[in-house]
Amino acid sequence: MGLFDKESKKKKQDQVELQNIVLDIDEKKLQVSEEFLGQMTKIYISRYMKVVNEHIADMGRLSSIALLFKKYEIINKNLDMLIKIEPYYRYKNVTPSEYKLEVEEKLEHFINSLIAREWKKVKPSNTSVRDDPALESKVRKFFAGFDPFKSKMPQGSLDLLESLYESAFPEEAKTSADKAAEAAAAAIAEAESESMNVFVEETFEDLSEAAAPAEEETPAE
Repeated sequence: MGLFDKESKKKKQDQVELQNIVLDIDEKKLQVSEEFLGQMTKIYISRYMKVVNEHIADMGRLSSIALLFKKYEIINKNLDMLIKIEPYYRYKNVTPSEYKLEVEEKLEHFINSLIAREWKKVKPSNTSVRDDPALESKVRKFFAGFDPFKSKMPQGSLDLLESLYESAFPEEAKTSADKAAEAAAAAIAEAESESMNVFVEETFEDLSEAAAPAEEETPAE
């Protein structure tokens, strides 16, 4: 078997694997035309890209750490569906695997941004927590809300929570009150300074709402 024949066979095998994933079937041979498979692949990718980008956009507006991790899970599940076809489809831009790594790297930013937004709602900057029992209760409830998720949180987010806690309760601080307040302010400023790009595949980025082409008849054996 010549090199061309081997490459042609490999291409056919890849198309069958791609077909089975995209059409959710289990066949040994290609059941549709290359054109139809190409259309369905674009729609398959656009469907999952749309979910990923919608949830990425939401990550910067959330007020619940529980919802943030839920959306993070959904993002990863949809990226995993796109990663499944990477061996059989050549992405023109960033691959889903690369984008998933970027999302993982941005998790700390998403969490810290949420912490910063919610902290501003909880504690007025010039009010002493100890002088206001109602405020103290509110602040302690704020920190308690993160406790169930600390095992999932990156160290930078844990450090931010610790800095805020020490700035609110300086008598319990491991460092001086001034240093704790400075660290908290710096961490919040950093949390508000970053952004996250959407996942785009330039050749079909506008197909997220596209209707599937008509199904083809299965070719005779």
